[in-house]
Amino acid sequence: MTTTGNSYASFLLGALNSSNVTEDSVVGTGARYGNYSYWIQDNFKVSSRLMLNLGLRHDIFLPFKEVLDRESFFNPNLPNSAAGGAPGILMFMGNGPNSCKCRTNINTNYKNFGPRIGVAYTLNDKTVIRAGYTIMYTHRGAVGGRGGGRIGTGTLGYSASPSFVSPEGYSPAFYWDNGVPSYAKPPFFEPTLGTTFNGTTSPAATMQYGDPIIGGRPPRYQNWNLGVQRALTSTLSLSVNYVGSNGHFLGGGGRGFWSDQVHPRYLVLGNLLTMPANSANLATARNILPSLPGLPYPNYSGTGATIGQMLRSFPQYTNVSDLWGDVANSNYNSLQLTANKRLSHGLVFNLYYTYAKAMDDTAGTRTAYNWKTEKAPSTDAANVLNILWVYGLPFGKGHSLGSGNVVVEKLTSNWQLSGITTYRSGQFLGTVGAACTLPPNAGSCYADYNPNFSGPIRINGTYGSGDLLATNAPAFLDRGAWMSPTAYSYGNTPRTGANGLRGPSNSNQSVALKRDFGIREGWKISVQADAFNVFNWVRFGNPNFNITSANFGKITGTANSPRVVQFNARLTF
Repeated sequence: MTTTGNSYASFLLGALNSSNVTEDSVVGTGARYGNYSYWIQDNFKVSSRLMLNLGLRHDIFLPFKEVLDRESFFNPNLPNSAAGGAPGILMFMGNGPNSCKCRTNINTNYKNFGPRIGVAYTLNDKTVIRAGYTIMYTHRGAVGGRGGGRIGTGTLGYSASPSFVSPEGYSPAFYWDNGVPSYAKPPFFEPTLGTTFNGTTSPAATMQYGDPIIGGRPPRYQNWNLGVQRALTSTLSLSVNYVGSNGHFLGGGGRGFWSDQVHPRYLVLGNLLTMPANSANLATARNILPSLPGLPYPNYSGTGATIGQMLRSFPQYTNVSDLWGDVANSNYNSLQLTANKRLSHGLVFNLYYTYAKAMDDTAGTRTAYNWKTEKAPSTDAANVLNILWVYGLPFGKGHSLGSGNVVVEKLTSNWQLSGITTYRSGQFLGTVGAACTLPPNAGSCYADYNPNFSGPIRINGTYGSGDLLATNAPAFLDRGAWMSPTAYSYGNTPRTGANGLRGPSNSNQSVALKRDFGIREGWKISVQADAFNVFNWVRFGNPNFNITSANFGKITGTANSPRVVQFNARLTF
């Protein structure tokens, strides 16, 4: 018999089939940061035409500390006695057992100097040339902000998660009336905690590696600009600017060895990477790759002790996370046009146009051993136009229209019409998804270009043409332009912008009509009507970009909201 007994009777008797317990000796941690910044800055009038603005800022961002040192971290350098001396153990902050005798393992970076340089030159009474350059730093990683900095490297060792299960499936794990069986109470100041693949049944754990150098280095941005501003009339000016920026040590990126991924050179072994690391399989693997190393430590064994697992940087753990390995980069260049019209004839408007190109390697899923392949265009729009305008309608008192009649004046005076017009060109489409054949812990893949494809990729007219809700809704991309990569490879399409493809553009017009009615001194009522997306334009979402999907190339939704009209009134006194 595979089953026996009555589950309801077991419930009445308080006989548990299984139970999990979580006990934390540290429920919450107290993050502490110390930031110190100083700067010097002054303006220098070199001549009647030339003005300089010079400054220097110095930021000192101290890394995360826990108020009572209740934090653990992964030390990749010391030998692990539970894994035959292989490097990598768990250590603890503070001065207790197996501690580093320190409050943080992260070095403070004292080189965060940020110059500020500004130049303004008056060419004539209508034209000014301006330029600027600066270096700025922000918080991330071990110095706060985003990226895990607020919780440090974690509290592994400060909690227990024992499990109690029936030995053969029908005998109780324990009776509720007898309470939970005894188990070891946290904290566990044990350097080999989380070690597995060593013939024991010790619970596995993910190690959080906080790099002492990279962790304390904040993201750095360089920004520069050069522009000309010209007064075209007494109320209208035009500015033309080149604006650029680059960023370093940004969130994301991959760092090879510290990624704990299988190195791409071992992919030649194919499905052998998923097989147990026994003598027979290792011999077969060495026939393919004679340089294959031996077992990482003498007692390497157990479920999951595969050839692929043994080739990882720290094979004694199920996973090691490079918590603050922020080595990503970005680059941005743009032409920016601005037209400003001050109030005249009841009209004020500002026009902003940007033509830009941005590149980055802040994301990606392929191997961290070749991160340069993740450098690709950012998914920002190349063309952006924004127009903001306010117009006082020419009716009523003080205007030629309707000013001769008291009733008409009362109804038509002081109405104000305003609007925001926006246009954004389509964004680069993201990763071309495909079917991957890769071993665990070796990254992921993108699609390959199909070398035999010669037809147009964009098909079936403009985005949104046809019946998008039909069973046979049109696809706007030809699936045949790409194919899944060969087994144990990563694909050759870029992370974004394959074939220069962009998604649908976006346009929007919102308007507002407003008037203030004076009641008495200090009292007024404001009435306003707003219409968002007044023309009810549709902005389609990007098409599906996974060649294994039945919906590939199809648009299945919109990316904006329909027209919304609202009315409101406000009494001010």
